[in-house]
Amino acid sequence: MGSLTLIDMLTRPRSLVPLLAISILLGASYGLTMLPISLIAGSGPFWEFPRGTLTGSDHDLADVLVGYSYLMRAPWSLPVLRVQNLAPPDGTNIFWLDAVPWLSLVGKAIFSATGIAINLLGIFVLACFVLPGAAMTVVLAAAGQRHFLAALSGTTLTMATPYLLFRWGHPALMAHFLIIVALALYLIALRRPEDRRVATTWIALLAITLLDNLYVFVMVGGIWSAALAQRGLSRTVSRKHLIAEGFAAVGLVIFTALVTGILTPDLRSAGKQVYGVLSMNLVSPFIPQMSGMIPPLAQYRVGHVMQYEGFAWLGMGVLLLLLIGARSSARWIVARGRSHIALIAILTVYLLFALSNRVFLGHRLLLDIPLPNVVLQVFGTFRSSGRFFWPIGYALVAIGILTTLRSLQPKAAILALGFACAIQVIDVEPLRYNISASAAAPRALMLDRNEISRIVNRSSAVEVFPTYGCVETALEHGAASLLSREEIWALVTRDNFNTIFPRSPSAVQEYDAAAWRNFLATGNMELQLITAHANIPINSVYNARLETNCAREEASIHMPLRRGVAYFYLTTFMPRAEQLHDHDVNSVCRREASLTWCLVPEEAAK
Repeated sequence: MGSLTLIDMLTRPRSLVPLLAISILLGASYGLTMLPISLIAGSGPFWEFPRGTLTGSDHDLADVLVGYSYLMRAPWSLPVLRVQNLAPPDGTNIFWLDAVPWLSLVGKAIFSATGIAINLLGIFVLACFVLPGAAMTVVLAAAGQRHFLAALSGTTLTMATPYLLFRWGHPALMAHFLIIVALALYLIALRRPEDRRVATTWIALLAITLLDNLYVFVMVGGIWSAALAQRGLSRTVSRKHLIAEGFAAVGLVIFTALVTGILTPDLRSAGKQVYGVLSMNLVSPFIPQMSGMIPPLAQYRVGHVMQYEGFAWLGMGVLLLLLIGARSSARWIVARGRSHIALIAILTVYLLFALSNRVFLGHRLLLDIPLPNVVLQVFGTFRSSGRFFWPIGYALVAIGILTTLRSLQPKAAILALGFACAIQVIDVEPLRYNISASAAAPRALMLDRNEISRIVNRSSAVEVFPTYGCVETALEHGAASLLSREEIWALVTRDNFNTIFPRSPSAVQEYDAAAWRNFLATGNMELQLITAHANIPINSVYNARLETNCAREEASIHMPLRRGVAYFYLTTFMPRAEQLHDHDVNSVCRREASLTWCLVPEEAAK
């Protein structure tokens, strides 16, 4: 009787409110095992130089904070996302810094109204761990599974998604809940094809997603187009209605892009011919990676090194459910696949795009399709094509749960889902631990923050050489020879650099290059964080979409210094006497352990 009561409690239909409540509670509890309260509150030592260590760059989260801080303190103007003080005179649109623009605008509104600078990024990061499970609960409810068993299993499997946890350090790309909400809206739209509230929600979701990240926007936009097309194919709504809904959504998106400055000539440099490099490996969803269930694979990733962007491991629990429901899924596709043909087509396109024109099976290149340069340039706008697996992955999570619930008796379904959830959580433990360790340990700073802040607060602007965009050029021109190997190694080994790039006698040259690159780039980011807090103009910006004129920068380093502007040289470069307006070099310049700085004072008033 007790087991029957438990089964009834887990499988009895419920309203959506208690299901969402338990989902949010479970997700928040899991998030709090990784994130300190001070991080969530947007304060504490973590935010002096926030870092993520699981993906390619260790500077993404710091860059987000730079864009957020500058926009928050900037005056309101059009376009609303452009910050004049970041890489003046043209300034920078923080959309290209992935600074979660809609959240930055909320922080800016609070600052404008109260004068209080609030860092909302910590709350947002926690939400990125909490909301995917709640969104999956809505997906399952829309598919007819409105009970605690569905909510608990959907939340657990989704919050323990490997490729979600792997995105730690890049908040805009952690907003996977937007993708899952789109899948939920897709199902709801098919059930309520003429409901204007659903259409309005779609339009709001598209606008918010555009102000999150371009990749996530295209994923959500594809699912929206599938919902639109499927209703047209099924003839559940008039053509006039579909056209009106389509024009309303596209119109608002274009208006949002224009007002925020996303739709500008800056887009010309958005594409680069690197498509096919940051792709998904063909077996990535199915080969255990960074797995807690198989300890020898705790740090293993399939494929070549640049396929980290295509990390797509589904997890042991999800894979188990897909195997259990494989026969049921096949029957469903044959019987009802046509009723979702538009979504299937969109997800197929995403899969092919994620694999790219160069398909790898492990380290073996299976297929290499030459593409015209113009196509590579356009596709290069989404250079990290492997990310497009995410909508497919979350659709597979929902399918695994739904087929289990529909093909097994309640008691067997409880056991299967319970076991799948348990092994999924264990499987992602290395990823969870890496996030927890990264979030708990503040990064050691290379530069003297207090001294630099003192200099910055006395200046009207900051010039850095080399800028972030010219680090590679500086290395090619031999800037590394200006400091000794011992000095650079001492600086970069203050934090986790040695664990990322282990030094070995057989790879000293490669370590040297990586250490120099890390020092120049990290030094740039530390200076940007300090100037962002002071809202002082700085010439350096970490913008992957920006084309930097490094030849012009190299020439400008030999020009006379502007009065009242602080110059920081991440090398041993020292300006010549004729650049210092007749000041003695020792009176306006200092050589610290890791950089040279100069500040020529303003002329005294006559």
